[in-house]
Amino acid sequence: MIIDVSAPNCQENSRKSSPGTGFNIQNFSKEITNRPHSRTGGRFIHFRKGECPICGGQHKSCRAKDNLIFCRSGNPAPNGLRLVGPDKNNLFFVYAPGQASDFDREAWERRKQEREAAQAQQRLEAMPVAERDRLYRKLPGHGQLTQRHHQELSKRRITPEMLDFAVKQGWLQTWNRGTKVNFPCDNLPGVLNGKTLGADGIAIAALSPNGHISGYQISPDNKSYGKYKWLSSASKGGPGPQLSNGNLPLAIWRHPDHSGPVKIILTEGFLKSLLTALQYWFERGETNVVVIGTASSGLFKGLREVLTEFEVEGITLCPDSGSLWNNNLLKNYRDAKEQCRNYNFNLAWWGQVTKGDGDIDEIRTETTIEYLTWEQFKALSRKRSGENWLQAIVKKLETKLSRKQQAQSLKQKLGDPPAPDFDLEYQEGQRPQAWQQAVKSDYKYILDVSGTGTSKSHTAGQCHPDDFDANQLFYISNQHRNVTTETLENWADLEARHNGLIWEKTPNNDKRLRRAKDGEIPNIPANCNRTELISSLRSKNVDGADTAALICGSCPLSGACRNAEGPNFGYLHQRRVTLARKRLRAHPDGLPNPMDYDFPKSVLIWDEPGESFTIKNDIKVDENDVKAILMELIDHPEILMKIQPILSILGSYLSGNQKTGYFGLEDAEVRKLFENIEITPGLIEKLEQVLAPDLRFLNEIAEGVEISDLPQFLRKKFTPKDSVGADQIDKCVIKQWLSQFLRILVGCELGAFSINRKILTISTLDDRHRQVVQTAQSTIFLDATLTREDLALKLGISPDEIYVIRQAPKPTPNLKITQIADLGRMGMQRGQEQMRRLAALISHYRAQDATTKLIDFKKFSGEGDGAWWRDSRGSNDFLNVKTLVLVGPPCRNLNDLAAEFKVMTGHCDIESDEFKDFVNRQIRADYIQALGRLRANRRPNEHLEIVIISDFDLAIPVEVKRAWDVCPDAGTKTEKFLAAINAAIEQLKENGQRITQRAVQRITNIPRSSLNILWKMAQTAISGPNSSLGPSEEEKDIAQATAQVLEQVAKTAPHSLLETLKEIFLSKNRWLAPPKWGLVFEQLTYFAQKEIVAALLLGGTR
Repeated sequence: MIIDVSAPNCQENSRKSSPGTGFNIQNFSKEITNRPHSRTGGRFIHFRKGECPICGGQHKSCRAKDNLIFCRSGNPAPNGLRLVGPDKNNLFFVYAPGQASDFDREAWERRKQEREAAQAQQRLEAMPVAERDRLYRKLPGHGQLTQRHHQELSKRRITPEMLDFAVKQGWLQTWNRGTKVNFPCDNLPGVLNGKTLGADGIAIAALSPNGHISGYQISPDNKSYGKYKWLSSASKGGPGPQLSNGNLPLAIWRHPDHSGPVKIILTEGFLKSLLTALQYWFERGETNVVVIGTASSGLFKGLREVLTEFEVEGITLCPDSGSLWNNNLLKNYRDAKEQCRNYNFNLAWWGQVTKGDGDIDEIRTETTIEYLTWEQFKALSRKRSGENWLQAIVKKLETKLSRKQQAQSLKQKLGDPPAPDFDLEYQEGQRPQAWQQAVKSDYKYILDVSGTGTSKSHTAGQCHPDDFDANQLFYISNQHRNVTTETLENWADLEARHNGLIWEKTPNNDKRLRRAKDGEIPNIPANCNRTELISSLRSKNVDGADTAALICGSCPLSGACRNAEGPNFGYLHQRRVTLARKRLRAHPDGLPNPMDYDFPKSVLIWDEPGESFTIKNDIKVDENDVKAILMELIDHPEILMKIQPILSILGSYLSGNQKTGYFGLEDAEVRKLFENIEITPGLIEKLEQVLAPDLRFLNEIAEGVEISDLPQFLRKKFTPKDSVGADQIDKCVIKQWLSQFLRILVGCELGAFSINRKILTISTLDDRHRQVVQTAQSTIFLDATLTREDLALKLGISPDEIYVIRQAPKPTPNLKITQIADLGRMGMQRGQEQMRRLAALISHYRAQDATTKLIDFKKFSGEGDGAWWRDSRGSNDFLNVKTLVLVGPPCRNLNDLAAEFKVMTGHCDIESDEFKDFVNRQIRADYIQALGRLRANRRPNEHLEIVIISDFDLAIPVEVKRAWDVCPDAGTKTEKFLAAINAAIEQLKENGQRITQRAVQRITNIPRSSLNILWKMAQTAISGPNSSLGPSEEEKDIAQATAQVLEQVAKTAPHSLLETLKEIFLSKNRWLAPPKWGLVFEQLTYFAQKEIVAALLLGGTR
């Protein structure tokens, strides 16, 4: 194949063969060099999809540098290029200008395989660490440091005492290349044929957790060798520094005199980590600190295994100065955090934004160090884009240009300051091109955060697989059956197994499909004959409960199901036909198994992943499930004896004998119940074997005779009804939960626990959705409120791997947002008074606007209204509504959120700011999604209003009102009490009657006893005293002092307030005469007035 990339029509992804022409490396190099560097930066230019002139895009990591091309394929060179051979790391084949070479690829592959096999064998034969330690300590010069090296190290922040201590331990020494060794140690890295290798310089030891020397890093005297290099014999055919597990050694500095719990500090570099350890031990006196250093740019491979050797109290990672600007370092820091997921983890921050701010070994002891969560540290790193822009301005201003060039050049090269959370902002109408370019640029994870109502789903419905060079296009949504966008209606819907579907009314008086409940007559018949059986298997947590291999073989309708459809059959036929289509709608859980389906040639458009992309599975366990395990293990006493303590503890809580409190037990509390019980991997394996379900009865009618082997007409005779099979499952199959519980408990798997209302919930990692996305060609996520960081948590990747785009937002001045905050939180638990006031508000808004609709929790919402999550995301059901009322914060169960957070991060402290921020982000995101249901940007000529009834702080501009201000009937009892008095007085005034307590009591029907004090206080404040005598200065001073006292007392309990009111106003030594009580009332704040009236009401009703 001859490729001429210099031809005019050869642009980006459409480079074609051009016989008879040669490859012009100069033109090609010039073309791609003018392009901005990729997100990874560096000196290499990364090819876009299909751009590599060697493989045409077969490999995705091909790149160019200067006049060289680096390709992984090793394909024959086109005219104008020659194959030089592999690069020094054997990762790429290098192509240069010139004629074809006689490079022997097969020979190179053979040598590569031989080399890799030899390296693997060397690792197997690697010298044990204890033996390495013994031999290294016998080498000539061990524990000796020359004066020159002593002086060189003294330039660092280290005292002579610290230095002598390190040398005495054998951690620092002078290394001389070529030193003779008079004992056999050729299998020791750095020694070969009786001589030491490496370079002259300072040797810094790598230590194992128990203090053994496992290797050395050399700081060469001749810096042309680099700052540091491993002591190795690999270049001479001997062993490299790698340990038997293939990892490079870590430097683990533990004080030799300390035993017991330790605090771990992670930092880069061997020498830096040693200096840090010495400073903590000698300057701070903290000998319980263990410092772990790595020579791999912040990559702590094998850290998880190392940590198990210590009793860890907490782990602090010390980022290098300037690391905020280094994406590779940030990625490695994240990897370190993931390895520490089972420990208390934070990051030290002393303001080390730039290199000049110093690393952890360079700062003074008195320097203030702040300890950040990972989210707080990431928030700092997210600011770097704006700061980079500022630095670019400074650099550009330093460039000398002519006066005419300066302003224009600055504008063209810098542009506007980049938004820190977006990689690309496109204009209205440019979304299809933005998506296509992102996919063709090999971005695997694309997040479009364009605002709600900007027609993201509409654009999705207009897309075709050819737009992305894909075979299929999937639109993935929880509402796949009930899309509200017309462009998606003609896409094939990938239906799941169901027991019938039924139509129900939507908020806009349309209809939608949902699964039929027990007792309902479905509008669309079932498409599977075994839904009850599947449901029972799922309830038992049986792996593969709904797979065709387990379910369909013995079904009497399986033949018809594969080829047609009708009542109770047709699922397999529907699925086969639908999966052959080019454009499909699907539920996330209804997608094919990524191990069996060709997702690499498919592009996914995933709608609302903040809600629909799940990463955990919950197993519910009750007392009967524990009893079933006990009964099953009676025949295995050796296992029962070891597992019985765990089952006894669980049984006591699930039976209710042990109380858990109103909110139950969260993960840490559950784990603490079992902290003194030892569980081994061998025990878990035995349990799995004993408790594995025997499902042969589903398909076996006699020994060795299976139903699936019978002719179709005989299967029905031997196959039990679906309900009978489901009953058999319920009676004979034990729920599969105990082994997963134990694996999570001992740390073999990620997961979380909670106990509430006599139910144990086991939350496990479910990576099905992750696997689908990872195997797909690209996924475009559509979510206006999902952040880069939260999507990365769901995907289990670095945030830097996600390409974030959005449509430029437009203002919506026609939308008014009102928040009524004095009804409280309005969550799932509401009092009668809250419900009364809410009903009054809803009636008021519906009286004003007949189109008013409500979004509330499902248990509170009526017919025609919306429910949180079902209707608050991705729905167009409110396009005809002008007033939308949102009730309560859409907060999921906190234990459920905590479990999800722990499954994603490996840790969760429900009191931590990190978790609280996570919860608030979820609530705020759901609110903002609901705010977009009116599609205000599409209705610019209509006046629309959203009313939020909750005290949750949205951190967005809203007009805050009291319920009383909107509708008096929705006021509090106190407000209504005061309003009644005011109304009575106004009525008396209008009628010309004398204002007396008796007259007010007659009109308001308020008990006279309750009015007694209030009347005397409010009389002068509201309408002025009947007497013409004004207060004296002394009375004013007393009234002011009295008001100050009441302001404080109003914050106490009602009975205390009543006692104080009695003492101040009704005792023999009362402070003011009744005609002057109004002076006190008018100086009180609204809060104090409200509390006093409430106390009087309470006292008056006793």
